[in-house]
Amino acid sequence: MAPLRSYQASMVQEALGRGNHIVVLPTGAGKTLVSFEVMFAALQRHPSRGIVFLAPTVALVNQQAAAFEEEAARRRVVVGTAVLAGGKPHRLSKCGVLFGTPAAALPVLTSCLARLALLVLDEVHHAVKKRGESAHPYAEVARAYAKQPGRRRPKILGLTASPGDSRARVEALTDRFCAVLLCCPKQHTQELGQVVPI
Repeated sequence: MAPLRSYQASMVQEALGRGNHIVVLPTGAGKTLVSFEVMFAALQRHPSRGIVFLAPTVALVNQQAAAFEEEAARRRVVVGTAVLAGGKPHRLSKCGVLFGTPAAALPVLTSCLARLALLVLDEVHHAVKKRGESAHPYAEVARAYAKQPGRRRPKILGLTASPGDSRARVEALTDRFCAVLLCCPKQHTQELGQVVPI
């Protein structure tokens, strides 16, 4: 992967601070690279705790898992990874980073949230349903997270290009995960504009 751009490095530094964060960047601006930086930092800070990376589709799960493994190899970081797919049970203790869809990972999450250092939710905006939609599995993940005592909750890093189409939906999303939005810092918008149209 390419080195971090200034806006990404700024967002990584914010995300490494206390609390939960939702990274908001346009498609193609490098949300995944921001998440990988935070994941590698979490592995270093908490080597005995795991990471779960969720994405809404199997194709996206496989894509993110392959990209992470490639980045780990490039950095010469040895970390076990696994993909939850096809209903196969998996124990987080056998790997450092588990990738899966929220529906496939929910049974694992309910039993191991307290043992996680980090929970990454790609396309996190699905956690708040639009009028007329049925609840997305991310809503169940949010409920499982809320049931954990505060000190036993992992850090949350959400990723999205569109946190919501109204102030109420954005607030519902941030409230659901006790998170703050991380948007491109104003001093870096020109650089972002060179990467993707804004």
